[in-house]
Amino acid sequence: MSSYSIPDATRAKAIEVGIRVADEVGLPGAKASAYELRAVPAERFEAMRGQDLSIAPVPISGDEVLPRSIADTFAAGKEAPLPLILGDTSDDSSVVAAFGIDPAEVVKKMRGAGMLLKALYPGVRNENELARQAVRDVVFTLPVRVVADRHSKLAPAWRYYFDYVAVNSRAALSGVPHGGEIAYALDTCDIYEPTTNTFTNAVRDYARRVSEFWFQFAKAGKPISEGSPSWPSDTADRDRTMLFGESIQVKTDFMRARLNVFIAAGKILATFAKPK
Repeated sequence: MSSYSIPDATRAKAIEVGIRVADEVGLPGAKASAYELRAVPAERFEAMRGQDLSIAPVPISGDEVLPRSIADTFAAGKEAPLPLILGDTSDDSSVVAAFGIDPAEVVKKMRGAGMLLKALYPGVRNENELARQAVRDVVFTLPVRVVADRHSKLAPAWRYYFDYVAVNSRAALSGVPHGGEIAYALDTCDIYEPTTNTFTNAVRDYARRVSEFWFQFAKAGKPISEGSPSWPSDTADRDRTMLFGESIQVKTDFMRARLNVFIAAGKILATFAKPK
């Protein structure tokens, strides 16, 4: 869900940050034990303020758990050959500030690379909206497509794009924010208090249909939902994406022309997706 290609943190970087965190909560830095860290009340971590006290939002690579970065593993075709669902949301860029990315700077560099963004995003005239969409596609939509195309050579891959917002939330949202599809995919709207108060019965029914795809995928290795369209797998030669919007429908060549431009300029665009 909302996979991206920002470089992982190294083990050395994680250790540096861990030492600073230990200092921040009153422990003796590098000499702090795991036992001492576990004894620190959660509120102490929550109250931390300052720079370089987290490696979020990336995992750590270079240790026994993850010896090679996720991006490098998929690029080399060394991931487990298992069925895979992956996708992103229509307002995934709602989280880019946490990544250290400035949308306006991304747009500036894209234009500096000769990209005619207005041609790639026809009808989008507002500069902030243009930046939001461009960053979404560079950081999230593009990696989803690239990973799905590569993984499909090893095992079936299914792509999705989530653009369904509950009716009672539409006035406050400009799309589905980062993580906004989880309540639907896992059908947890009646467990999580904010969605319990927001979701209508019609939205709950939609969530059940979405969740059935994920449930059947986990159960049998193929996403199927009774009463919904068949979800075809995606390959590099047969571009298929399930669009979860007002209706649930399969899109052929979803954003393909735009993403092809980004792929062609990949070496340039890769520099925009690195934390500051």
